[in-house]
Amino acid sequence: YLPIASIRGEKSSTDINSIQMKSDWNKHINDRASIDVGIDAFYDNVKRQLRKSPDGSLSGELTLDDDLQQTQAQFDIFAGGDYRFSSLFSFSLGARGRWYRREIDQHVQRANRKFEDFYILPTASASFAFSPMHMVTLGYTSGVEQPEYYLTNPIIYWMSPEYYSTGNPDLKAINIHNLHLNYILLQKINLSAKGILKNNLAEQATLSAGNGVTYFKP
Repeated sequence: YLPIASIRGEKSSTDINSIQMKSDWNKHINDRASIDVGIDAFYDNVKRQLRKSPDGSLSGELTLDDDLQQTQAQFDIFAGGDYRFSSLFSFSLGARGRWYRREIDQHVQRANRKFEDFYILPTASASFAFSPMHMVTLGYTSGVEQPEYYLTNPIIYWMSPEYYSTGNPDLKAINIHNLHLNYILLQKINLSAKGILKNNLAEQATLSAGNGVTYFKP
């Protein structure tokens, strides 16, 4: 058994740096109402170098095949509020504005790809206390999930001498919708149901036309 990196004469190195900041502020206006605002931001920087022999043999000097730098930044600002009409009914509403940017630079191949988007992500919930013995809560949240680094990395990774895997730099985020229902009986029994809807999932597809390639698509 020989590692595929040796078969192809490949050597790679990866360097990752990340920064995240978060702040939240909450205020109770009165006994019935409160508000919540905040920000959440992060920045990632991934650098990867790939070296391999020009002829793909076990011998020979390794030359720089590609030097990739991938950065992503995200900034969230969110606001929400709760209001209790009475001991029987209360509700909360919120919204999150999210800006996201991803940029991929391949210095040797002289390729550059940019992806930028803005999302509005609402949330809502309501609680009904029909009596001290029966309480129902219905809620909805939305979100997005950006693809992992390996799903967007365009550098080829050889899985075998005939097949390789590569990411899709244009892959967008997964959209997520959560709905949950909760019922409390006699303040002791808790029954809950939850539904999750996701779309734009990253599926893996394998083609075998000439050299085989595994890539990711929405």
